[in-house]
Amino acid sequence: MNRTLNPNQPHAPAHGADVGDPQGGPSFVVAFETELGWMAICGGVRGIAALSFGHRSAEAARRSAAESLRCVSSVRRRSAAESGPTRQRTSRAELMREIPADALSPGPHFNANRLIERLQAFARGTPDDFFDVPVDFGRATDFARRVWTGCRSIGYGTVATYAELALRVGAPRAARAVGNALAANPVPLIIPCHRVIARGGQIGRYSAPGGPLMKRRLLELEAAGTATARAKGRDGG
Repeated sequence: MNRTLNPNQPHAPAHGADVGDPQGGPSFVVAFETELGWMAICGGVRGIAALSFGHRSAEAARRSAAESLRCVSSVRRRSAAESGPTRQRTSRAELMREIPADALSPGPHFNANRLIERLQAFARGTPDDFFDVPVDFGRATDFARRVWTGCRSIGYGTVATYAELALRVGAPRAARAVGNALAANPVPLIIPCHRVIARGGQIGRYSAPGGPLMKRRLLELEAAGTATARAKGRDGG
């Protein structure tokens, strides 16, 4: 794998909204089955606010995604790179409802049904960077937003170290704080924290179900997907 951040790859836009705002915060949760276990996404008009995967049931996936919304507001500045007050808010997860995926069209640039199809294809090994998927960062700290946005610039099939990502986001001495921000990532896969590894090629931490074993599985899935795409390109497929 190429262990570099490509500065020429686009940064996905940082869509932010008050997760507790009834006008713009998450209003739905949908669970669906994939090759990586049951997934669930929470979102609203501003985009996806939470994603959870690797679960054995739809209910477990929904509960985990809703819990991610509660946790993201508690992200704290844990290094000298972070400063200023952190605002509090109450999650509206308890107000969200399960609705059919084909009924979801929260915004002109976001279609949840299409995203579900893409996530299912990704779980089968189809390359996808999800660069275009809008993410609702809620009231996450500025530092967390920078880390998550920087993480989105790591392309499919490539990896970077925590230190490399820290340098990328302008906090070269904050590798540990970067790791903490990634551990609180509410939208894994779309914000691909599995592509951030420790020094020396070590897998490092991963907070999704399955832990480091799931992280390795995702990296191997992307390596295989990249190889298949290259082979098709050589064959003219």
